[in-house]
Formats: sequence, structure tokens, C-alpha cells
Amino acid sequence: MARKIAHGLDPIAMEAGGLSVALHRLAQMTGTLSGIDCRLRIPSEVGPLDSPAQINLYRAAQEAVNNALKYSHGQHIWIDLEFDAGVQRLSVSDDGVGIDQDKMACASGLGLRSLRHRASLLGGSCMIGRNASGGTTVAISYPVPQSPGHASDVT
Repeated sequence: MARKIAHGLDPIAMEAGGLSVALHRLAQMTGTLSGIDCRLRIPSEVGPLDSPAQINLYRAAQEAVNNALKYSHGQHIWIDLEFDAGVQRLSVSDDGVGIDQDKMACASGLGLRSLRHRASLLGGSCMIGRNASGGTTVAISYPVPQSPGHASDVT
């Protein structure tokens, strides 16, 4: 029990493989506990991720997945981690009822503030809106400076 509590406090540090492994575990546990198909999609190459970035992205993914489970009424959740042209992007999408943009404009819940705050800590932004399947996508994007001599690092 103490191990599970400690794992929840700093899931990245306890996982060999960092964010990729932690997100895989999140997707797996979400599917097992909820019965909803939750899939992780990570291309073979993602940007360099330091420990604070990994923790902020993981916590954002947790919040977005929890919101999808509570509000979407969908059957599928997708967690995507991508790196393209110097921008790291984490997105969580569902195929549910979709977010009401009018309600979104005046929403001020703790979860939404947390998502926006985590994005700002990374020097990025948080976008929440409807996706092509009619559900909701939460996406955090932030610029990642390229280190000299490394086109991209693999997590």
C-alpha cells in the first residue's frame, strides 16, 4: 500500500523508461478499471524530456483521461505523445459527446486550471476542443530547444 501511494506521488522516477512507460501503464490501467478502450500512441522518436517535463505531462494526461472517463460517455480514449519541428505535444482524445465550447469559455474548475498551469510551466499552451470524431481533445504543446548534435532523443 505504501508503495502504491509513493508511486502515485512520483510515477516517473519509479518507472524505468520514464514517461513512455508511465503513460503505457496509465492507458493499461484505464482500460482495465473502466472497460473503455484506452490506447497509447508514441512514434519511435520523441523530443528530449527532462524530469519536470515528464511529471507535468504525465499529470496532465492523468487529468485529461479522468475528465474523458467522467464526462465524455465515449468508448475510446487515445493518448498521443509526439515531437515535430521542435514542438513536443501530448494529447488525450476521446470519441464521446464532445465539449460544449460555450460552457468551456466560462469553466474554471481545478482540473482545467491545472492543465493550463502545467502547460505554462513548460512554456507552452493548452488547447481543449472538439475533434474530428465529435469527442474532445486536450492538447499540451511546448517548444523544445534542440541540443547541438542531437536531432532528437528517444525516451
